[in-house]
Amino acid sequence: MILEEEDLTIEKLTAHSKRGIYIIPDKMSSNYLARFEFSPDVVVDVGVHSGTDFLYELFPKTKTLLIDPFPGFEKTCIERFGQKYDFEYFHCAVGAAPGKSTLKVQGDNIGKSTLGLPTTMQGQNTREEFDVEVKTLDSICKNYAGKVGLKIDTEGHELEVLKGASDTLKRTEFIIAELSIKKRYWGGYRFSEVVSFLQENDFEIIDILNPIWRVHMFWDCLFVKKDSDLFKSRVI
Repeated sequence: MILEEEDLTIEKLTAHSKRGIYIIPDKMSSNYLARFEFSPDVVVDVGVHSGTDFLYELFPKTKTLLIDPFPGFEKTCIERFGQKYDFEYFHCAVGAAPGKSTLKVQGDNIGKSTLGLPTTMQGQNTREEFDVEVKTLDSICKNYAGKVGLKIDTEGHELEVLKGASDTLKRTEFIIAELSIKKRYWGGYRFSEVVSFLQENDFEIIDILNPIWRVHMFWDCLFVKKDSDLFKSRVI
């Protein structure tokens, strides 16, 4: 059972636990993430699809860079959020180096379109393919000063995104990334590879945001700097 923060009173928690029901907060929400008290100067959303509502709600006054190679997502985001938030859209993919790649559009869910080659576990439902421009995160973020809040959901391409962000990571406050833990893509990374890469760049996991009862093929992980005071808090 997932309830919003305001429903998590001691009385309600105790009453439910006596019945064998344990309640957890919805961690993919602005209410939950607000407790970390992040304060980025620019938010970067890599892999937008129809928008990351909770992220925009969390930082409503912050400049937000939306990055996605799929045509049409920009129009969707402008229609949904354009009047509420300060967006700038980049119609491209993101990787370790600039160049070209091929986006595989998934027929059953275009939000799961990928630059990788899906295994049968992920589902092989490619409807069409088209060439896309690839930029590095460093090349996009270099014109935006200050602390960065970074969200990555690129369907198995997350490590490549991070490899092209060496300068950006030095001033990144937090990272929310959907990371594969099973073989969803041929030649894809191991979960430990991403953790090791981020450790080398001074980040550690502080939370996993997925509901605990799901059979997981991926985890939505929250990373912060390894010397963050958040690791000393008993509340978070």
